[in-house]
Parts: sequence; structure tokens; C-alpha cells
Amino acid sequence: ARLYKAMGCDRCGGTGYLGRTGIYELLPLTESIRRHLLQKTDSASIRKVGAAQGMVPLRQAGLQLALEGKTTLREVLRVTQEED
Repeated sequence: ARLYKAMGCDRCGGTGYLGRTGIYELLPLTESIRRHLLQKTDSASIRKVGAAQGMVPLRQAGLQLALEGKTTLREVLRVTQEED
């Protein structure tokens, strides 16, 4: 795998970044998730159910963008939180 380091230039104002790329985490409201929400299950348990159903956590989505060269690992780590 190849990861990139941000290099500044005049165009980006020396930051190494130009424009914005969103990192998204989407939890589809399946029947199973709906049941957990109605039972007021804790968020960690709901996240586990979502992950088992294919939800991609925010940090993992960001890491994929870093591997694609669309951002850097440093930026992903800066804007996301470590998961339990």
C-alpha cells in the first residue's frame, strides 16, 4: 500500500490540501437496527449490529480514502476518533 504525505504549494496555500472531501458513515435503518433503537440499546451495541450488516465505520472509510490517495493518513487520524 502507498500512503501520501501532504506537500504544500502556492495553489493550496502551503497546506497540501485543496478543496474538501467528505468522509461518511452511513447506518441503514434495517429492521434489526430499528428493534435495537426501540429497545434503547446502547450505541456500541448498535454499531456492532451495523458493522455486522456492512456499515463501514468513519475512520475505516477515511483510511480507504487515504489508500486511494485522496487524503493523507495524518488528516484521517486528525478528523476521526478511534473506535472501541
